[in-house]
Amino acid sequence: MASQGSPSDTAPVGTVRDCGLKLLKDATSRASWVDSTTGRPTLNICNILWVDLMTVAEAVRNDKWMLLLACIIVDIIGMCSYLILLLGEVVDLWWAPLCGFFLQYMFGSMLMTSFGAIEEVLPLTDLVPTATICWCLTYMEDLQKVRNFLGLRAPVITVMKNDKNE
Repeated sequence: MASQGSPSDTAPVGTVRDCGLKLLKDATSRASWVDSTTGRPTLNICNILWVDLMTVAEAVRNDKWMLLLACIIVDIIGMCSYLILLLGEVVDLWWAPLCGFFLQYMFGSMLMTSFGAIEEVLPLTDLVPTATICWCLTYMEDLQKVRNFLGLRAPVITVMKNDKNE
């Protein structure tokens, strides 16, 4: 049975690929959806998938380049609202909180989260790539003072072992 805690509390986070494959396996496995004793559908799958999703998000947050890719995707989604004439700003009302949650979880700065959510709500400001700017502030060494001022979390440095040297 999956634990209710966050993935970082239970075990070290693996690579994004490994976490994604586990999520895919749990989502598509019949054993996850059906109780083995009664053969009836179970709600335990919600807990399993939630823990798997949090593990994937934690792995993305700890991988510098996957986080950059996620930030670019978030910014592109925010800019795509201009493709829908007249409905674009209504879509932004839906997208702004999601973008804010993403920024808060990935970077931990309430100031940048607020800026990102407000930027998505205000008309004609969607072209500002807020998530990518947060990534640059977090991972560029020359911007240490700005990172401290804005309260962005310090980047996590993970050391990957080379399989050929072992």
